[in-house]
Amino acid sequence: MKKIIFLTFFILILIKNLDACFGPELFVGYEKGNGESYVVANLLDVYIKEKTGINVVLKEIEKESTSKLLDKEAVDILTFSFESDKTKKVNLSADKKVSVYYRKKIEEDLRFTSLISALTNLANKFYQKDYNDLKILIEKKGRIKRTIKEYLMDKGIW
Repeated sequence: MKKIIFLTFFILILIKNLDACFGPELFVGYEKGNGESYVVANLLDVYIKEKTGINVVLKEIEKESTSKLLDKEAVDILTFSFESDKTKKVNLSADKKVSVYYRKKIEEDLRFTSLISALTNLANKFYQKDYNDLKILIEKKGRIKRTIKEYLMDKGIW
């Protein structure tokens, strides 16, 4: 009886510690040391998870290694300027002052069919001023994802 209880307890611990991710993962790269890039990456994390169900993984990257990461398909979206034949620019604000770059192959990837329309919807409702306001709020409150969600809800974007 003790063995059964111990075995059951052990299995429950193993199950609890497993990361159960059954959907697609989108890798969003933000530039190391770039606060604006980090805020945009977190905004994408919160918004994309909510609107598409796609799991977002944030990656801090050195700008110099970006091309290699794109070749390996280790990053899907960049929250800093990186124009190349492998990326495509999409505006993330209605005033076209904030942009991200995504891997061109994403458009063909069936796992991400709802991604581009979600980014377009966000861009139609957000402005450069919103990004600046959000950055200030995050600096004050410190809880980045919660602050982003609250801000989106207050703006009626959620």
